[in-house]
Amino acid sequence: MNVDNPYIFIYSTSDNLVLNLVRSRFKEEGYDFRILNEQISNIYPIPSFEARVFVHDDDFAEAKLLLQNITDSLKTRKIDPDFRDVDHDDIEYERQVSLREEEISKASWKEIILILIILLLVIMFVLFAL
Repeated sequence: MNVDNPYIFIYSTSDNLVLNLVRSRFKEEGYDFRILNEQISNIYPIPSFEARVFVHDDDFAEAKLLLQNITDSLKTRKIDPDFRDVDHDDIEYERQVSLREEEISKASWKEIILILIILLLVIMFVLFAL
């Protein structure tokens, strides 16, 4: 146990839905936890900006077991939609959403470099304006 920082890293994700599920379940169980980088991971989901979940060391063992159950259930979830009431517009919409989610999850180096260049230009502009 670290006296200065009693919180232990347990999980990271850029998926907001999974993060909300973890938050909900941890609150339900009464665990003492903290989430860092949540806002950044919502803006741009790249691995270095993932939301990071920390749990108090007293709750770590139980939280780790619960988190394992959550991640296992997410891996094995099966979507069983009822297609009887679905029309072609709904199918196309779902396809477009799925494609967009894949595109977001695969951040390219070009996009990351572009964001860094823009950030650098903004910083330079602010420094030279002073």
